[in-house]
Amino acid sequence: MQPLARMIIVTAEQVVNREKQKSKIYCCQKPYLTISLSLGGERAIRAGFESTAKSFAGSHLVMIPASVVIRSVRLIRAVFEQMICEMDYHEMTVKELCERAKINKKTFYRYYPTMDDLLLELQIEMSSEYVRIISGYRLPEEMGKVNEAFFRYSVRKGEVYEKITCAASYVSIRNTMIDRVNEATWHKSAWFNNIPEWQQHLLIVYVQYTIVEMYRQWVEDGKKASIEEVIAMSNRLICSGLDGFRNPSIAVMRR
Repeated sequence: MQPLARMIIVTAEQVVNREKQKSKIYCCQKPYLTISLSLGGERAIRAGFESTAKSFAGSHLVMIPASVVIRSVRLIRAVFEQMICEMDYHEMTVKELCERAKINKKTFYRYYPTMDDLLLELQIEMSSEYVRIISGYRLPEEMGKVNEAFFRYSVRKGEVYEKITCAASYVSIRNTMIDRVNEATWHKSAWFNNIPEWQQHLLIVYVQYTIVEMYRQWVEDGKKASIEEVIAMSNRLICSGLDGFRNPSIAVMRR
């Protein structure tokens, strides 16, 4: 069975801060743990790395300057995002990415076991950022604010996010992002958790996938309407449907 990861990558500050070697990054050949470096700093993809890394003696660790790791990861990410904008995901290869970045495959695999891991890192960053934005909103009461936040966030993130959200080849990773958002929002709603499970499923399909499809259609149409117009219309459609479901008498009165 192919090992999950080629290396552990953690900062000396996180793992052995008492040794005051903050200018280095420790790497260790182990197959069951991955720590990835994002542009904003180090982040554990799989938990528990601190106790594991501390257990390795000096002879088990290979020192790599932090500047080298940061430069390499930034380069890989920049080329990967450029490729996302130019082609479908199934057309991408590690070979082409390395050729564009002018690095060898060993450098790529030092930080990412597969291309899927690189895409997963990007997906986690995007969905986590959006969740932080909407985490203070109450659902379903503030559905309009959540919808507005989605459209404004999507526009702000630019072409890479737009491609991942709209292109058919990213449907799997897109659904994973939607699931992560649902876990952090709807599943924390007392009202939502009190309705039958089958209603929960239909409600999530209606709200989340309708919002995404309206955004995709707006992009496909060339964004002819302003962002304010799209938010206003999508809010009317989404929120009126939610209101009708929560208060059937409202739906009856509107007939």
